[in-house]
Parts: sequence; C-alpha cells; structure tokens
Amino acid sequence: MPGKGYRDADIVLGSYDRDKDEVAKGAEELLCRWHLYEESVSKRCDKNIVAITSSDGARDHIDLDGVLLVDIGGKRVEGRKNPPEDLHLHLGLYGTAAELNVAVHTYSTFASAAACAGKSIPQVTDRLTSALGGEIEVVEYADVNAVAAALKSKRACLLSGHGVLATGKTVSEAVRVADAVEKAAQIFAISTLLSTAGNPRKT
Repeated sequence: MPGKGYRDADIVLGSYDRDKDEVAKGAEELLCRWHLYEESVSKRCDKNIVAITSSDGARDHIDLDGVLLVDIGGKRVEGRKNPPEDLHLHLGLYGTAAELNVAVHTYSTFASAAACAGKSIPQVTDRLTSALGGEIEVVEYADVNAVAAALKSKRACLLSGHGVLATGKTVSEAVRVADAVEKAAQIFAISTLLSTAGNPRKT
C-alpha cells in the first residue's frame, strides 16, 4: 500500500519496477564483485520518490523484494523490508544535490581502510584520475552538506569511519566508480608500502 501522505492516485504500485530492478542488479553486482552484504544502493526515480536497497536482503541474491520505495521525506511508499541505516544520508543528498541521480555506499576493503585512517586517495594513475575526477577526499559521514560539496566536482568521496560514497547517472556507472575508488585505494596502499619498505638487508 502507498505510504502515509499519498493518495491511491499518486503512486501506481509496480510503476517503478524498472528503477527497482536497476537498483537490485547494481547491489547484486557489488555482492558478486566484493561479497559485500551491507552496501546500500539508491536511485532517484523522480523528484519525490527514491528506490533503495533494504537492510535485510538475501545474502546470495537481491531481487525486487529487496528494494524499497520511499519518498524524499523518508516515508515508505512500497515494500515491507527495513530501510538501510544510512537512509538519511541518501535522502539528505537527494534533497541537497538536485543533480544527483544515483548513490552507492560501499565498504570495500582498501577504500574503507583509507576512510577509517582519514587518508584521502591521491591521483594514482591517469585512467583512474579521469574516471574519478581527481583526489578522493575524506569527509564526515554525518555531514550531508560536506558530502554534497565533495561530490560537486568529484564522482566519489570517502566517508570517515565508514567507506565509499560513489555516484553516477546510472546505477551501473556508480558501481563502476565505486570499483575505481577501490582500485585506486589498493594502488595507493601498495605503492605507499613499497616506497617505504627500503632495500632488503644483505646477509
């Protein structure tokens, strides 16, 4: 049933299934790539409705039942499962950044390590710099305005103590951006380790 505040004529159940399917496929791609279960994927369906993965989806498969519809104020429109804990972040960004279409919040290993260490990811290769828009900075997870500001000129940022927030025009594009952040974090971590290792001592 439509959530409180909506008349039957406002929302036709099933009318956003294409958006929900796109979100579900993006979340499943993250699951297949990194075996991530706590990621959240959202898409702005129109100016008032957002499709977002639930917090209690299946561990081996994500389908339409694992995706909720909520309005921009957070009221449930469609779906019975629980919303993710970071729902406020997604909705806050959509409310602040009118140009934002898709947001993906992941906990990939190396990028999350950088976020927890408070280390921005520098421009490591030309290809990744082009894909990401430059250095990926660390911003406070709780500060939606700071996150929105970081995303004005970049396609992703690190959330302090959490992980990665990646964006795109489509869910597939945002997933690719999240993947590029993880690869950049891996290169940064390994190159930093190698550059400080020094020469092995001869015996």
